[in-house]
Amino acid sequence: MPTAFKTYSYRPLTGPLDVRSLPQNMVPGAFRWKQNFAVTQQGNLCRMPGWKRLFSERTANNFDLHDQLLPIQLYYDNNNPVSAGADANTAYPPGALCSGDVLFRYGVREPITLLFESTSPAGNRRLFAGTQSRLYQLNESDGNWLLITDGMGHDNTRFKAAQLGDTIIFTNGYDAPFAHVLDQAPQGCAIRRISAIEDLTTLDITAAGIVIAYNGLMLLMDVTQEGTRYTSRSRWSDMNNPVSWVSSNDSLANFQDLDYGEKILAAKELGGYLMIYTNRSIWRAQVQGGTSNVFGFQRVYAEKKNQDKCLCYPNSLVSTGSSHYYMGRDGIYEFNQYLPEPDLIDWLDTASGILYDNLDENCCEWPVAEYHPAEKEVWFSAPQLGDSCLPSRTLVASVKHSTSTYVDHGFSAFTNFRSDNQQDLRT
Repeated sequence: MPTAFKTYSYRPLTGPLDVRSLPQNMVPGAFRWKQNFAVTQQGNLCRMPGWKRLFSERTANNFDLHDQLLPIQLYYDNNNPVSAGADANTAYPPGALCSGDVLFRYGVREPITLLFESTSPAGNRRLFAGTQSRLYQLNESDGNWLLITDGMGHDNTRFKAAQLGDTIIFTNGYDAPFAHVLDQAPQGCAIRRISAIEDLTTLDITAAGIVIAYNGLMLLMDVTQEGTRYTSRSRWSDMNNPVSWVSSNDSLANFQDLDYGEKILAAKELGGYLMIYTNRSIWRAQVQGGTSNVFGFQRVYAEKKNQDKCLCYPNSLVSTGSSHYYMGRDGIYEFNQYLPEPDLIDWLDTASGILYDNLDENCCEWPVAEYHPAEKEVWFSAPQLGDSCLPSRTLVASVKHSTSTYVDHGFSAFTNFRSDNQQDLRT
């Protein structure tokens, strides 16, 4: 991990204001330090509102997932499978040959590292949450969570998710990517609401670091195939078929390798293009038609030797719709199609020392970010040395008013979720 460096000193102003002590870009009466403040849409400074648990106005008490359902991590012991002629009335999972012993996986409480809003083809919204080893779906009508899968991941891995149609593909860079069909029933001896993707098994793809949906295609990046990790590889599915990955004359599924030695860290859509960020470059991908080469890839920025201005912390990449922001090695950058290269924003660079001065550079996956569209704010949260990789400081940047504030609290995951409290069949 490249060394991050910043050496800014911060202290709140106290006593009479001495204009001579102000930085050149500040005016008399301005603040050098704002903590837990916000700026209204009209540009007025105000105190930031406090925190409350998810759906605190409702009576159910597990909306915030404080109960992570550890005692129901059940599975069938399949070390002694029953014969095919077993009693049909025995309570085995459909189509599975498992013994009658029901066990549970021992687990502990884990930080939430994924929050994902899913919208079904019918327009229904669902909230998914993930920890290192487990995935949950919120039942908003009763405040309960459904355990989708457990016993996954390894050593601080975190889930990524993308949706195409009614299928969500999850990956974590460790386990083979798998599918969850909305409202899928438990399957197999493991009693998980997920399915292996047969085409990926056929291709011997055992891991992928990134998954993203774009223009009717599902893409996996940083792929491990046949025991070899291809960090610069992008592989995409057939059109509108997120479980079809084998190339053929009747399928658009294929793959493309970027330059050797590059590692794809993150990707997001911007201005109709798919922007792919590696440790050395920024690439622009575009669907160009045809069956032999669906995607066209163009490098729009590169700094191969020193990796200057490149993305450093993958989960800090965030989109405001018109620009991307991310944490590089030495500061927070903005990039869009109108900039020749990533821009280290002056006002945000000065404030970002609150994250960088004591940043734990060994926790590359833990700095996270999200855009709050109602307030036009980008939130960056990162761990400090001694935090065991858990974010403890947050920088809130108002991109509308070009000002920032420090929040003395950390967040391990962000999302924007719109409530959808519709009655389901069970209710």
